[in-house]
Amino acid sequence: MDGYFDSIADKWEQCPDKINRARATADKIHELAFDKAETIVDYGCGTGLLGLQLCSSFKHVTLVDASENMLKIVNRKLSDSEIKNADTQQCTHLAELKGKYSIIVTSMTLHHVADVNAFFEQAFQCLSTQGRLIVADLYLEDGSFHAHNPKFNGHNGFDPVALSKVAERIGFPDITIEPYYNIIQDKGDVKNATYPLFFFVAKKGRD
Repeated sequence: MDGYFDSIADKWEQCPDKINRARATADKIHELAFDKAETIVDYGCGTGLLGLQLCSSFKHVTLVDASENMLKIVNRKLSDSEIKNADTQQCTHLAELKGKYSIIVTSMTLHHVADVNAFFEQAFQCLSTQGRLIVADLYLEDGSFHAHNPKFNGHNGFDPVALSKVAERIGFPDITIEPYYNIIQDKGDVKNATYPLFFFVAKKGRD
């Protein structure tokens, strides 16, 4: 899929919904209680629509993506805006990151990850003692969301309750789930097809 995202990087922000969705996700993150000294990873950051909105609220933001072309756009934005507390890293797996982080957020990326169990395991290892994993993604859908991309071989959304069982088994004791955004698209004969998203927060330790 890396080549696919490289090919669409320049057109990524032409879709207004991506901008609105990133804003809604950033707003949900800002509703959480956190210390401004915390560090956050935006995994699957794309062109930085979400992660760059978090720079003023965290000590440091690491924007991570597998797509070189997506990260070129992020780096250009960082240079143009003179943001000093953010950097980028090209990688495919969280295990490639060094150090511990306060928060890992992934928005509309997990459904592209083949091994969800490994993702949660790696996130757990990358988080600090009281760290939080935030997943914003699709509820289970009928496969029509990615019908435009014949090469898509990921997940058709998730049952977040099933994800919570994965997280609990790995060691996350504190999990919250709520719906927070609807993607609305025209799908052929289906006008205004609605794809709801969930906001999933798994905390590594209890207060």
